[in-house]
Amino acid sequence: MALRASNSFAIALATASAGLVLLLGFDERRRTLAIATALGARPRQIGAFVWSEASLMLAGGLITGAIPGWLVATMLVKLLTEVFDPPPEHLSVSLVYVAAVPAATTASVVLSPLIGTRLAQRSVLGSDSPPVA
Repeated sequence: MALRASNSFAIALATASAGLVLLLGFDERRRTLAIATALGARPRQIGAFVWSEASLMLAGGLITGAIPGWLVATMLVKLLTEVFDPPPEHLSVSLVYVAAVPAATTASVVLSPLIGTRLAQRSVLGSDSPPVA
Protein backbone atom coordinates (compact mmCIF):
# COMPACT_ATOMS: atom_id res chain seq x y z
CA MET A 1 0.00 0.00 0.00
CA ALA A 2 1.60 3.27 -1.10
CA LEU A 3 1.33 6.55 0.71
CA ARG A 4 -0.54 9.43 -0.85
CA ALA A 5 1.18 12.75 -1.44
CA SER A 6 -0.76 14.38 1.42
CA ASN A 7 0.28 11.60 3.78
CA SER A 8 3.90 11.95 2.71
CA PHE A 9 3.70 15.69 3.33
CA ALA A 10 2.26 15.09 6.81
CA ILE A 11 5.11 12.70 7.61
CA ALA A 12 7.69 15.20 6.39
CA LEU A 13 6.03 18.02 8.35
CA ALA A 14 5.91 16.02 11.60
CA THR A 15 9.51 14.89 11.20
CA ALA A 16 10.87 18.33 10.38
CA SER A 17 8.93 20.12 13.10
CA ALA A 18 9.96 17.70 15.85
CA GLY A 19 13.61 17.84 14.85
CA LEU A 20 13.69 21.60 14.39
CA VAL A 21 12.01 22.35 17.71
CA LEU A 22 14.59 20.27 19.54
CA LEU A 23 17.58 21.56 17.59
CA LEU A 24 16.58 25.20 17.98
CA GLY A 25 16.05 24.66 21.69
CA PHE A 26 19.49 23.10 22.02
CA ASP A 27 21.04 25.92 20.04
CA GLU A 28 19.38 28.52 22.29
CA ARG A 29 20.71 26.76 25.37
CA ARG A 30 24.20 26.27 23.98
CA ARG A 31 25.54 28.98 26.28
CA THR A 32 23.75 27.46 29.27
CA LEU A 33 25.21 24.06 28.49
CA ALA A 34 28.67 25.61 28.13
CA ILE A 35 28.29 27.30 31.52
CA ALA A 36 27.23 24.00 33.06
CA THR A 37 30.32 22.40 31.54
CA ALA A 38 32.50 25.19 32.90
CA LEU A 39 31.00 24.66 36.35
CA GLY A 40 32.01 21.01 36.25
CA ALA A 41 29.22 19.13 34.51
CA ARG A 42 30.55 16.07 32.75
CA PRO A 43 29.65 15.35 29.13
CA ARG A 44 27.60 12.40 30.35
CA GLN A 45 25.50 14.72 32.55
CA ILE A 46 24.98 17.18 29.69
CA GLY A 47 24.01 14.26 27.46
CA ALA A 48 21.54 13.01 30.06
CA PHE A 49 19.91 16.44 30.15
CA VAL A 50 19.65 16.58 26.37
CA TRP A 51 18.36 13.01 26.02
CA SER A 52 15.79 13.41 28.81
CA GLU A 53 14.38 16.49 27.12
CA ALA A 54 14.16 14.64 23.82
CA SER A 55 12.49 11.59 25.35
CA LEU A 56 9.95 13.69 27.25
CA MET A 57 9.13 15.63 24.10
CA LEU A 58 8.73 12.43 22.08
CA ALA A 59 6.55 10.68 24.66
CA GLY A 60 4.39 13.75 25.20
CA GLY A 61 4.00 14.35 21.48
CA LEU A 62 3.08 10.76 20.67
CA ILE A 63 0.55 10.56 23.50
CA THR A 64 -1.05 13.95 22.88
CA GLY A 65 -1.18 13.21 19.16
CA ALA A 66 -2.51 9.66 19.30
CA ILE A 67 -5.29 10.06 21.84
CA PRO A 68 -7.03 13.14 20.36
CA GLY A 69 -6.48 11.77 16.84
CA TRP A 70 -8.20 8.52 17.70
CA LEU A 71 -11.04 10.34 19.49
CA VAL A 72 -11.64 12.72 16.58
CA ALA A 73 -11.61 9.87 14.05
CA THR A 74 -14.07 7.84 16.13
CA MET A 75 -16.33 10.86 16.58
CA LEU A 76 -16.31 11.58 12.83
CA VAL A 77 -17.30 8.00 11.99
CA LYS A 78 -20.19 8.16 14.46
CA LEU A 79 -21.22 11.60 13.21
CA LEU A 80 -21.08 10.69 9.53
CA THR A 81 -22.75 7.28 9.92
CA GLU A 82 -26.08 8.74 8.81
CA VAL A 83 -24.53 10.31 5.70
CA PHE A 84 -23.10 7.17 4.12
CA ASP A 85 -25.09 4.28 2.72
CA PRO A 86 -24.08 1.68 3.89
CA PRO A 87 -22.61 3.20 7.04
CA PRO A 88 -19.03 2.31 7.98
CA GLU A 89 -18.73 -0.49 10.51
CA HIS A 90 -15.31 0.56 11.76
CA LEU A 91 -12.43 2.95 11.13
CA SER A 92 -10.41 2.43 7.99
CA VAL A 93 -6.79 2.82 9.04
CA SER A 94 -3.75 2.89 6.78
CA LEU A 95 -1.28 0.89 8.85
CA VAL A 96 1.63 2.07 6.70
CA TYR A 97 0.79 5.69 7.52
CA VAL A 98 0.08 4.99 11.19
CA ALA A 99 3.47 3.27 11.51
CA ALA A 100 5.41 5.76 9.35
CA VAL A 101 4.51 8.93 11.27
CA PRO A 102 5.76 7.78 14.70
CA ALA A 103 8.77 6.03 13.15
CA ALA A 104 9.90 9.10 11.20
CA THR A 105 9.24 11.42 14.13
CA THR A 106 11.13 9.12 16.49
CA ALA A 107 14.08 9.02 14.09
CA SER A 108 14.11 12.81 13.96
CA VAL A 109 13.94 13.12 17.74
CA VAL A 110 16.75 10.58 18.16
CA LEU A 111 18.99 12.43 15.68
CA SER A 112 18.37 15.82 17.30
CA PRO A 113 20.13 15.06 20.63
CA LEU A 114 23.08 13.62 18.74
CA ILE A 115 23.42 16.90 16.90
CA GLY A 116 22.54 18.86 20.05
CA THR A 117 25.37 17.32 22.04
CA ARG A 118 27.75 18.22 19.22
CA LEU A 119 26.46 21.80 19.41
CA ALA A 120 27.03 21.82 23.16
CA GLN A 121 30.66 20.81 22.65
CA ARG A 122 31.35 23.73 20.30
CA SER A 123 32.87 26.88 21.64
CA VAL A 124 30.43 29.48 22.85
CA LEU A 125 32.67 32.22 21.53
CA GLY A 126 32.10 31.83 17.81
CA SER A 127 33.11 34.03 14.94
CA ASP A 128 30.12 36.34 15.51
CA SER A 129 31.29 37.27 19.03
CA PRO A 130 33.31 40.48 19.54
CA PRO A 131 36.98 40.00 20.38
CA VAL A 132 37.88 39.98 24.05
CA ALA A 133 40.26 42.81 24.97
